[in-house]
Amino acid sequence: MIKYISTIILISFGSLAQAGMFDRYVAIGDSISHGMQGYSVEKSRQKMSYPARLAEKMGTQFNQPYILFSGSAPNPEDKLKGNIKWYHWYYFTAPGGYRENYYDNQSELNNFSVSGATLDDLLHRPGDKNHALKVLSIDGEPQLIQALKRNPTFITITAGMNDIMNFAFLNDIESSPTPEEFRKNLDELVAKIKATSSVQGVAISNVPDIILMPVFVSAEEDGHPKGSKKMFYLKDTTGIDDAVSTPDEIAFMQARVAGYNVEIKKVAEENGWALIDLYESVKKESHQLIDANCEKTDRVVTKDYLGGVFSLDGLHPTAIGQSLFANLYISAINKTYGTTLGCVDEYKTSQNDTLYTNPVDPR
Repeated sequence: MIKYISTIILISFGSLAQAGMFDRYVAIGDSISHGMQGYSVEKSRQKMSYPARLAEKMGTQFNQPYILFSGSAPNPEDKLKGNIKWYHWYYFTAPGGYRENYYDNQSELNNFSVSGATLDDLLHRPGDKNHALKVLSIDGEPQLIQALKRNPTFITITAGMNDIMNFAFLNDIESSPTPEEFRKNLDELVAKIKATSSVQGVAISNVPDIILMPVFVSAEEDGHPKGSKKMFYLKDTTGIDDAVSTPDEIAFMQARVAGYNVEIKKVAEENGWALIDLYESVKKESHQLIDANCEKTDRVVTKDYLGGVFSLDGLHPTAIGQSLFANLYISAINKTYGTTLGCVDEYKTSQNDTLYTNPVDPR
């Protein structure tokens, strides 16, 4: 009886904490929260982004800047499976693809994430036809400014990965901010959010170790030092020669990630925000999928290439991977704010993820 009453009390407190918190949810961030797969942003995959799955569990409206098929660039899955017909190539004449409804719903947008964005971009970079992938509108204000003008009650933040990726692409120290510079941007982010009285909760993720993602493969056979890595898809998708990271450069990137994550954790703790540990999640070799009741199933996915978590670029998550990220957010939000958001059904997602049920290998 006492256990039963305690459960009822906990549910009641959770319901009270949840009331109003998710009325107006906005997401800011990079390609992960944008919903990119296979180095392409496209409507059917954007619908499976972790912010969209999270909004489903919040029971709140979530408008996204959908890019019509065949996306912002040809997705390797669609190319290999013959999904792209001759008439779809018309859409590639516009930088970043064609946005559904153009910008007619900009004032009602909920997902302001932009692929390729750094933390500084979230704060300061306005929209333009090449960078914004039709999210911010040409000459539109930066992500955070537009998001806060929606008077959100809840915000999720995914940033920092491109602060490291830029170094991996360019091997230029100047392209990667120091942890002190990163913290300065975090402080500006915090100040602007705290100045928005409507905000009741914030969830922020830390930065994963990108070297552990399957996009990075050995470069030793190309005559580079032992332990060197390169991104296998880079030349085919961007036209840039394969960027090689030596062991010293890898150590530099990992040290930067560690420094960023120290500052992200401090900010989360200082402000009572939910902290999502993507760093530890990406370190795990495998994951046992859960169902809608948060119970483990017998289906296991891995972070290996074609293992179920990462799409064909080896960097951005599949629909399954996005559902895993959504549940990481849900767990951290419930723990921090005493809410009772339910789990995204990872198992059911796997049944409908074509990269899992019908895999193809572009290598």
